[in-house]
Amino acid sequence: MSDEFKEQPSVARCPSDEVLGSYAEGELPPQHPAAVHIAGCSVCQMRLRQLDEGLAAWKDRIEDECSDVPVERIKEAVHRKLREEEAG
Repeated sequence: MSDEFKEQPSVARCPSDEVLGSYAEGELPPQHPAAVHIAGCSVCQMRLRQLDEGLAAWKDRIEDECSDVPVERIKEAVHRKLREEEAG
């Protein structure tokens, strides 16, 4: 992640969804300017809640759609796709 957030006034702009995701995953140190902003910004807190709700909905959907598929079959398909992408 770049230091692009440091160049912007903290009140003027909220960080990107990517930065919010990093914050939600605990990847930003608490003293990072974006983390300080997010912790005190009601708009960012609302966006974090929406992100959490969206991720929970996706998780539920994936579990519902994949519950009958053996885990090994899913792993094989993922590894096959990764090999295809690496091959170009």
